[in-house]
Formats: sequence, C-alpha cells, structure tokens
Amino acid sequence: MVTLKSIAAKAGLSVSCTARALKGRPDISASTCKRVRKIAVRLGYSPNPMLAALAAYRQSKKQISYKSTLAIMTPAPDTQCWLENPLTRDLLSGVHTQAESLGYRTDYFNFGHGAKTHRQMWRILRSRGICGGIMPFPVSSDEINLPFEKFPCVNLFGEPHSRSVPTVSSFHSQSMELVLTKLLKCGYRYPALILAKGLSRMLHHGWWMAFIAYSSDFSKTFTYFHDDFPIDFSDLAKWSEKRKVDSLIFCCSENSILNQHKVGRVLPKHIGVICMDIIDRKCGLSGIYQNRFQGGSVAVEWLHSMILTSYLGVTFKHQSIMIPGVWEEGTTCPVK
Repeated sequence: MVTLKSIAAKAGLSVSCTARALKGRPDISASTCKRVRKIAVRLGYSPNPMLAALAAYRQSKKQISYKSTLAIMTPAPDTQCWLENPLTRDLLSGVHTQAESLGYRTDYFNFGHGAKTHRQMWRILRSRGICGGIMPFPVSSDEINLPFEKFPCVNLFGEPHSRSVPTVSSFHSQSMELVLTKLLKCGYRYPALILAKGLSRMLHHGWWMAFIAYSSDFSKTFTYFHDDFPIDFSDLAKWSEKRKVDSLIFCCSENSILNQHKVGRVLPKHIGVICMDIIDRKCGLSGIYQNRFQGGSVAVEWLHSMILTSYLGVTFKHQSIMIPGVWEEGTTCPVK
C-alpha cells in the first residue's frame, strides 16, 4: 500500500512537506508540488476517503473562503418540491449545511431523461465550472449518462451499490437485524415483511435479504407484497389474521402507515407495527430512524475529498458508506 511516507521517501522530503505539496499549499514551490504529484501518480497513491473527509472536517473549523459550486442533480422539475418532500428534505439540509461549512455553494440541475438531455447537462456543468455533484434519493447514478471519470460524484441514499459512483446509503442489513432482535426480546414470533412490488428489488433489497438471513430464530416468517401506495390495510389485516402474523415490518416511511389511521383504517391491536424508515422521531411509531441529515453531510465530505485529489488522477473505487439506523421505541411494539 502506497502511503504519504513512501512518497516522501521517494521525493526526499518530510511527510508534512509532502502532504502540503499534494494539497498545493502556497508555502511549497510550484515545481516541488508538480514533482511530488508526479511521484504520487507513478506510485499509484490513492488517499483514504474517510481520512480525507476527516481532514476536510478539521479544516472546516478554520476560516473558510468560497471555493466553487456543487451540483445537486435531481429529476424534479421544481426544486421546491424536493425541499418540501420529507424523504429528501433532511438529505438536502445535510448537503447544504456541510457544503457551506466547507466553502461550497450548491445549485440544482434537472437532468431530465435520455442521453441527449444528459449531454446538454454535462455541457452546462462544465461551462459553469461545477466541480462535483450529489445525486440524492431516489436517483440511480446508473441511469445517468455522464462521464463520471471526469466529474466527481456521490450517489446519496439511492441504491446501496452503484456501478458508477461512490454511494452513501442507509445500512439496511444492520437496521433489519436490529429490528428482528427487538421483536424477539418483546416476545414476537411470527413477523411479516411488508414490501412494495415495484421497489422490492431496488431500494428495499437490503431489508429483504437481511430479513431472510436473520429470521431463523422465529417460529415462522412471512412476506407480503402490496401493489402500490396507499397500502390496503383491509386486505393486509385479513392476510395477517389468516396466517396468525403477530408483527408487521413496513418498508416505508411513517406517513404511509399513519395516513391509513387518519381515514379510519386500522390494524388489529394485538399486531406489532414496525416502520423501517422513520423521518419524524416524534411520530409515535416503533422502528428505525434513518439519519438523512447525517447522510447528506457525509456525502459532501466524501465528495470534497474526491475533488481535492482529482488533480492527481486518482479514480475512486465504487465504494459505499453505510449510515447505521437507530431504534426508536415508539408505542407500536409493546412487550407481549
């Protein structure tokens, strides 16, 4: 593994001087910076994105000057709907807050559909000097035709493992394992996973696979697929009663569950209700809180580290950073 120390030895410099040269600090001559960068490229130096993000965070505590603009690329024709949508609001809040602390502005770009539209957007990004991009949920970077090898990007809360760019996503398998552990402790033995047919193979695949992997301690488990939202609670209640299900794990936000209660459609009281994607921690449901604000912040930190090292010709592997879920006690999963 190539480290700063090995680059410093090759260049005949100290480690601190080498680090400053790689960053292009003004106290190091331009010729030295150029020579050190060439050595780093020749040796195949690839900075650790998490350490670079930590360094960027420390630097953010100092006086920050405006650097450049980050693109937030969305399919929404109106950016206001993204800011108001509870699924994306906290993500974007985390992005804006962290971007500002690091000296970046943010601007919205609607990427549209089709290769022609994507080429037009790429020309606009280049002409405006945009240095990197964030693609927030539910955008899949694999659906966007951009030269990602030239343009640092991070996929945010989309599919956990993008084929094109690094991804920051919620830790679905960890969250499901946590939920199943809680259900066992509370005395539930017949849980059912509630999935939407259209999403089960995409964003919810991690929950589904973890449910299968970690459910061996239960007497019996079930999976229920609903066609679309809103979920038909009447049909779900009949299905649950027939199979003697004692707990339901919903792979959706709390609004999809609570809205049914508002119109008088309720589930049997003896059935535990779990929400895998709690946005409002005061909603009263038991389940998993996914820290979207943290996800947005981490995505910008990672993108910042990619931008700082892009001049070295470093290509980041398509890694994923998983944001762990937190259990919310709520009132819908009482001890049996």
